[in-house]
Amino acid sequence: MSKKLRIVLLVMLLLLAAVVTGYLLVDGSKRREERKAAEEQNALHMFQFDVNSVDTVEIQNEEGTFTITRDNGAWTLTDTSYAHEFLLSESYVNSVCSYMSTLTAKSRVLPEDAVDYGFDKEITVTCSIGNEHHTVYIGGLSALGDSYYAKLPEDDHVYCIDTKCGEAFRGGTALLKSPYMLNMYDVKINYIKLENGSDTVFECSKDESGWQMLAPLPYAAVDNAQMDSLLTVLTRMEVDEYPGYAEEVDPADYGLDKIGHKLTIKTDEQTLELDFADYDETDSMVYFLNPETGQITGIENAKANFLQTEVSEILSILLPVPVLGNMASLEVTSEQFNFTMEQKDEEKLLDGEAVTDSTKYESLYTAATTILVSEVDESGKADLPEDAEPVYTLHITKTDGTDTTLTLLPTEEEGILYAFEDGNYTGMKTEQRVLTSALKKALEALQG
Repeated sequence: MSKKLRIVLLVMLLLLAAVVTGYLLVDGSKRREERKAAEEQNALHMFQFDVNSVDTVEIQNEEGTFTITRDNGAWTLTDTSYAHEFLLSESYVNSVCSYMSTLTAKSRVLPEDAVDYGFDKEITVTCSIGNEHHTVYIGGLSALGDSYYAKLPEDDHVYCIDTKCGEAFRGGTALLKSPYMLNMYDVKINYIKLENGSDTVFECSKDESGWQMLAPLPYAAVDNAQMDSLLTVLTRMEVDEYPGYAEEVDPADYGLDKIGHKLTIKTDEQTLELDFADYDETDSMVYFLNPETGQITGIENAKANFLQTEVSEILSILLPVPVLGNMASLEVTSEQFNFTMEQKDEEKLLDGEAVTDSTKYESLYTAATTILVSEVDESGKADLPEDAEPVYTLHITKTDGTDTTLTLLPTEEEGILYAFEDGNYTGMKTEQRVLTSALKKALEALQG
């Protein structure tokens, strides 16, 4: 090999070595930078724990200390230095736990003075799982307003966290208090009473069979769908103002020097009473007092129109009778109609004779038992004529052996009948002509 060729090969080897060395240096530097970036990113993950395992939440702020514990899935305020009682917002506590469980910062810095970040008035939030405690300190809002400052125990870094999380942690009683007028689920409510002054508008209780009226018409049939609709509205109604507590403000300033309406709601676990000011359509806000907590609360006028609910609005428009499938026998007695319907061993009978047309048989039963309410008599007192005789009587025996009798008696008004169930006035009236017309057509169709 010539000397010249050896020199060329040596130069090439040196260049290759330089390239390889440079690549290794650059690659190593890049890997160190990536590793450092990954470590920094991981350092921004402030918490990672199972949100469903949290059993205690403690919040410390300028208003006081609030210790909230979970038992059987329900959050309860068990200890506080706050001067007043209030209904707790469980959804807010759940939100705090959720934000904390995966809290990740946008960035972090090592400050010279934490006071510059609002930690002189810091808020402390701790989520605990048994003896495992997760604590964060919340400072002020950033200059750009896009994040809140936060710190961890035994960590000098200041973290920038999402504004939504920061506002939740700083919420205080404004968020701790339930935003709803009724802090309960509608499906759990089994008692409701609405009073207007000294008068009971309606009082109802619920059992396995549905809603029953206790007053003022204990024998009237409640429309379960209407009642459930009312309770859905009430339980989803959000309040609009928290003016203060009765011991700190003058209730008269909110119309509560005299109680205009009273709402009582019960579940198996709790009883809630709310005293409302007189409802006036011209007022922009209607206020109410929770006597147990002393909290005065306001709702917009349009929301408070439930205070004007009348008993007729929650009653069934039909007198209660069993469906055909639950009927063993039906006896109809009146001046114009007298017949008996029976169901035995899947056989349908009319006055002892078998009926093969099931559709017309069902139509007759529907016509005979569909008694439409034309008027609700809230007095609950029937002013019967002295010589009153039943105009129409239904005696129904159900398949379970129980029976009931519906009797229609004349009022002083022509064609209007009082409705009685098992001898008790239901407070409902019906029109004779409507019943007679439908029944006549159904009976003629079946017999013809």
